[in-house]
Amino acid sequence: MLRLLVCTVVILSASASSLVLDRQTDGEKDSCGQCLMVKSSSSSVSNVIPWLFNKAKFYLSHTDGEGNRVWQANVNNKAYFIHYYDEGVFYNGFWVVNDDEDGYVEETGRVFIYNTNNGLKSDYCPVDSGNNWYYFTKGDWVYDASISVENCP
Repeated sequence: MLRLLVCTVVILSASASSLVLDRQTDGEKDSCGQCLMVKSSSSSVSNVIPWLFNKAKFYLSHTDGEGNRVWQANVNNKAYFIHYYDEGVFYNGFWVVNDDEDGYVEETGRVFIYNTNNGLKSDYCPVDSGNNWYYFTKGDWVYDASISVENCP
C-alpha cells in the first residue's frame, strides 16, 4: 500500500511539473531573455518615471505559482517587478511593472506600466506583447505607442 502511495505521489508530481513547463512554453519559443528593459523613445514619457524607462534592468528572478516568469530590478534599494497578473478565468491577464511580485495595487508609486495584448499571444513573454503599453501618471493610465519591453543590450 505504501509503495502504491509513493508511486502515485511521484507520478502526480511529475505530471504537475510537466504542466508548469507546458504553461511556460506551450511548445512555442518566445523572445524573452534573462534581462529585460522598459524602453520609450518619447522624452515626455520617460521623464514621468525616469528611473524606469531606458535605465532599469530587470533580471529573471523566478517563476510564480502559475508558471509565469518574474523579472526583478533593484533601484535605490527598492525591488520592482515585471510579472504577469491574472485574476482568473473571466479576466484577461496582463504584464505589469510594479512593486509587488505577484499582485497589483493601482496607486501612484506602486504601479508604473501595464499592457493589453490586443489578441497577441503574449502571456509567456512581455517582449512579445508589442507596444500596447500604458503608463500611470497623475492617477490615470495613458497609452503611448513608444513604450516597449526589450531584451537588455
